[in-house]
Amino acid sequence: MHEKSSVFNKNYEFYLLKIKELPLKEIADDLKLDYKKSNIRIPLLGEFYSVSSQAIVDQSGKRPDYGICILLFKYLLTNPTAPFFESPWTSYKDFKDAGPLISFFSHDVERPVETHFSGKADHLKKSCEIIGGKIADLDIAYDVSMKLTALPKIPVLLLFNDADNEFSAGCSILFQKSIETYLDMESVAILGQLFSRTLIKNDQGVSNE
Repeated sequence: MHEKSSVFNKNYEFYLLKIKELPLKEIADDLKLDYKKSNIRIPLLGEFYSVSSQAIVDQSGKRPDYGICILLFKYLLTNPTAPFFESPWTSYKDFKDAGPLISFFSHDVERPVETHFSGKADHLKKSCEIIGGKIADLDIAYDVSMKLTALPKIPVLLLFNDADNEFSAGCSILFQKSIETYLDMESVAILGQLFSRTLIKNDQGVSNE
């Protein structure tokens, strides 16, 4: 555990130095995000994170977990001000550099949604709505089809068919091809897993009320 923490801290400090080189005010202006006291405030799946060359903090003022930090670092350091353009919806396995993480995406991103929401399609819809999801205007037949914005310029499409007498539940999480402009495939996998976990967490929160 100590070794992992040490690696995290080392990477964290390395990326903060990279962030120091960025024109955060210009990035904030392009993305229409708040920028105050050298901090850019970034929305991510219903939460806001403040990023500066000093730290990344969540809404409670604490440093978020490793995956979220790396995702936000990579997003800001790749190409966040590139113009957005509509492009085909694409499954993770069909992206050029996705090969090493295809199995991870299937087992750790899509399958947990299938398992948790089997028999609860209405719960999945509500979980999406909590983080801004809207019914997707697509000419396709699914029990749940929701579109939302995960990060500025990065839409996500969730397609879900519930279990029936013949088939188990099936889930597909798709990104527009343009996501390659803003994130590498490891970061897309991190984003997918965060999305999956957020949906399940939302449902558990509603169920416990």
